[in-house]
Amino acid sequence: MLRFCLKYHIRTLEMAGEISSLHDKFTGHMTVIWACSLGCTGNQIFSVR
Repeated sequence: MLRFCLKYHIRTLEMAGEISSLHDKFTGHMTVIWACSLGCTGNQIFSVR
């Protein structure tokens, strides 16, 4: 029983690490997309005037 509990908790920690890695990648991509969108919007605003 103890062995099963240890395997369960180790797998839970591994999955948490994988989720954390995916979160970091997603946040990085969203930051780049946001910066490009903001730059394009700013460019359009200043081009119109």
